[in-house]
Amino acid sequence: MELGHQLVSSLRIVSINHGEAPVTAVFKTVSGFIPAGAIVAEANCWSMLKGGLTVNFSSLAQLYFESKNTSVEIWVDSIFLQPFTEEEWKSHQDQSIEKKYFPLGCAIEKNILTNQAYQNWFLSQFKYATFGNEMKWASTEYTVLM
Repeated sequence: MELGHQLVSSLRIVSINHGEAPVTAVFKTVSGFIPAGAIVAEANCWSMLKGGLTVNFSSLAQLYFESKNTSVEIWVDSIFLQPFTEEEWKSHQDQSIEKKYFPLGCAIEKNILTNQAYQNWFLSQFKYATFGNEMKWASTEYTVLM
């Protein structure tokens, strides 16, 4: 860790052996512990943890992953830490703002599935879509109570 830098982390993190558990990434330094991000990890799949922090001093540091659920094993892969100066960080922010890019879409309902004119119109207007309520799981998968 180097004074005056921001660190951005991208971790292909945490596959746990069963259930789900909150997992926190923590830097241990000579002056204490610095949280670097958290995620709720699920069994049998990889989760992505992204985070960042501003370094206020120069020091060696160790990266730990912890969970209050002591019955899970935590596996971590593909750790990537990128240091940035404040000027580099600000430049990246300014470039992102200048692009003025924000994915804008629209909700779709089930009638789009059978209406070719609606499909054509929708595709000419939007690049992104989300399912309307009638196409979400609770509406399409009924449960029979006995």
